[in-house]
Amino acid sequence: MIKKWPTFKRGGTNDKFWKETYEKYGTCIKDLTKFNTINKYYKNTMDLYDKYKMKEILANGDSPVTPSITKKYILSDVTSALNKGLGVNPAVYCVEKDNEQYLWEIRMCFNKKLKAINCGTSHENGDKCDSEKKISYPKFPPLVIG
Repeated sequence: MIKKWPTFKRGGTNDKFWKETYEKYGTCIKDLTKFNTINKYYKNTMDLYDKYKMKEILANGDSPVTPSITKKYILSDVTSALNKGLGVNPAVYCVEKDNEQYLWEIRMCFNKKLKAINCGTSHENGDKCDSEKKISYPKFPPLVIG
């Protein structure tokens, strides 16, 4: 998990980040047997991460979106690549640093049978990307916040 889901908060530890993430999201689905412990939550979450290869999905869009230190993308290229590859609309989040907008997070939504579903426009808990600004998608890890 250190390679796939590290913290980017300055001074933060991975263990603290993972515990807080589980307490925020994992406890919401603990009634599902596959997710009813912290170990099961992360094992199954990592299985979903491996199943939905976002980097490949973004690269295979009609307008390929790939990590770059120079190229910037419009939000519709990102969302259309995700929709084409996933068949649903996930929630796309960006973070702004030094007057630049960075692709930060792609959140997929699932029903209780773990079928991917549209997240919808009311999906909260993050900073949506500004469609008026270009998006940077640097090679991993992009930046440290905080």
